Amino acid sequence: MKPISSIEINKELVGTYIPRSIHPELVLALHKPEVTILYGPRQVGKSFEVWQLIRELAFAEPQTDIFYFNLDRQNFELEDPEKFWAEVIATKNFFDGKSYIFIDEAQRFAGLGLFIKYLYDKHENVKFFLTGSASLEIKQKIKEPLTGRKQDFFLSPLSLKEILRYKGVKNFPLQADLNILQAVLEEYLLFGGYPGVVTLGGQAQKREKLLEISRTYLLKDLSEYFSGVDAASLELVAVYLAENAGQILSKDNLSNFTGVAKYKVEKILAVLNMGFVTGLLLPFSKNKAKELTHRPKVYFYDPGIRNAILGKLTVVSIVSDRGKLFENAVYLLLKNKYRKVNFWRTHNQTEVDFLAFDNDNLALACEAKFSANPESAGKNLLSLQKQYPDVVKSVQIISRENLYKFI
Repeated sequence: MKPISSIEINKELVGTYIPRSIHPELVLALHKPEVTILYGPRQVGKSFEVWQLIRELAFAEPQTDIFYFNLDRQNFELEDPEKFWAEVIATKNFFDGKSYIFIDEAQRFAGLGLFIKYLYDKHENVKFFLTGSASLEIKQKIKEPLTGRKQDFFLSPLSLKEILRYKGVKNFPLQADLNILQAVLEEYLLFGGYPGVVTLGGQAQKREKLLEISRTYLLKDLSEYFSGVDAASLELVAVYLAENAGQILSKDNLSNFTGVAKYKVEKILAVLNMGFVTGLLLPFSKNKAKELTHRPKVYFYDPGIRNAILGKLTVVSIVSDRGKLFENAVYLLLKNKYRKVNFWRTHNQTEVDFLAFDNDNLALACEAKFSANPESAGKNLLSLQKQYPDVVKSVQIISRENLYKFI
């Protein structure tokens, strides 16, 4: 164990760094005493973001000791927190200075939450920064033991706004750059927002990288990490969900179609959600019990992963899927922008795609249509407004023509 050096920092930061919208918040969090937790899917750049923070920290505070551990590739003693702390003290360059300890893939150690809690309560001059890739494990192993002692942040695949900034668009809204937005949107609907894909030049390279991420993470990592989930069943369920993204989820239909037993379907759905591959969208109702018990819709955290699961990684292959891919993109945009997002559906199947809330107030009721007149509300939106006139003050169609207003 030893503090990291500038040589190690430069070695880890090889490649293109795309500035993330969350970065300023993480910089501020570094200077607060609470344990910082950064979680999200694998391969979205959590480690790269951590090393970028380390580089800035080493420059801003040269007389501090910074330690980094990756539990995916390092084995070291974590059973005894006092022994661990004694090793930190023994290897510090600046004995009286603050210590920063970064731990990547923290969910790999089941007792890490209690371990960090002990050190946090006993030693003041230390800052812990943790990352993780599995939501339930992060919650049970890390967040719950650290209640009242943590700040947590979610890092998603790159958003459209982040990709546009990477492509050189600096000013928002983007009406003047509509052609650039249309080109970026087309590529995003096909290849998604994983940094390792976005930064590649050719389409063949992007396809290869996406297939590598989907195969390695979905079929290998998730099936190995979560016991009782085999790769073959995981792939069958993932393919079904990819084909039916944005549709009401029926576990019975999913089980019947794939031939995977319903109990295993439920396990795999949980694994895909815990691994940040898919997300659930719950229905809106003034009856909160109904909102939690009605069937959700399923969307993907990244459209490129959805396409890779189906082997649809050419422009021609997704032509008929543009509507559902655009809807998925709007879901991700709203999810990143608003506190809560729901959909609305009646028993006679009148449906509105999204209701977005700031706190408890409805900020936006909208439908996502890849090609549509954004000035025409549509009968479903008007039906929602008629049923909830006290809640729904205005309605909106989001299409590729006016998407710039919502980025």
